Amino acid sequence: MDKEVAELQRMAAKIRKQAEEYAKTPEGEELGFRMEFATDLLKAIKARKMTQADFCRKIGMKSPQFARIVQGNENITLAMVNRLARGLGVRPQIRFKRIPEAELMAE
Repeated sequence: MDKEVAELQRMAAKIRKQAEEYAKTPEGEELGFRMEFATDLLKAIKARKMTQADFCRKIGMKSPQFARIVQGNENITLAMVNRLARGLGVRPQIRFKRIPEAELMAE
């Protein structure tokens, strides 16, 4: 049993390391950005005491499209970001942050 646990721990460590490495790739960064956006969107909806269905009705969006957005599977436009923001009664803000030199060197 201890050997099995140790093997599972080694496998989990390997998977974590692979995930960390993937997160540093352009594709991983994009996925991270999409998931961060989705998390913020869902928190904002919940903070307004709305259900996802209520929010979809408010902005005239079908549930499957909304599901793709919050799952990070929809490549949304700035117009869509604005539509989602208006449904929340907020203005979207997009900011650019400088990438640390060490991260640029790793690429």
